[in-house]
Amino acid sequence: MEIAFDFGITNTDVAVQDKQELSFYTFSSKKVEIAFILEILSEMNLDTKLITKIAVTGGKSSDLQDALDRIPIIKINEVEAVGHGAKELYQVKDKKFREDLYYRLNVFPIETHNLSERPDDILPISIALLNRHTENSTLPYISKDAQKILREYRWPG
Repeated sequence: MEIAFDFGITNTDVAVQDKQELSFYTFSSKKVEIAFILEILSEMNLDTKLITKIAVTGGKSSDLQDALDRIPIIKINEVEAVGHGAKELYQVKDKKFREDLYYRLNVFPIETHNLSERPDDILPISIALLNRHTENSTLPYISKDAQKILREYRWPG
């Protein structure tokens, strides 16, 4: 049995591949840690002795340890997960196209810290986005109250 976790901001999606059967589940997200994975497995009544592989993506999954007991935890970046998922979901048969697309997406992996870990970037990013999406040529203005709200927001994810 193989299990994949996609840790999102509000929901954690879980896919379970057992023999030829593929099942999907959704749980409310919590802190990404082994205890949360064990809680989900327990809630699903899965016997960990039958699990051969766990794949994780999203959230802070890269911070997880590399194994849960004897079960390897494979960390997959979001682009890889989307590529593999789309191939399965849409049953794409044209391997040449998929391999080429995957190669182009995977050649230049970019890893960034969550916005919650980069508070000094919030205002410059906000101004850049406003500038990009503003019709007139004047620089956008963000009031002091709005700046305070942006700085104090938790920025999960």
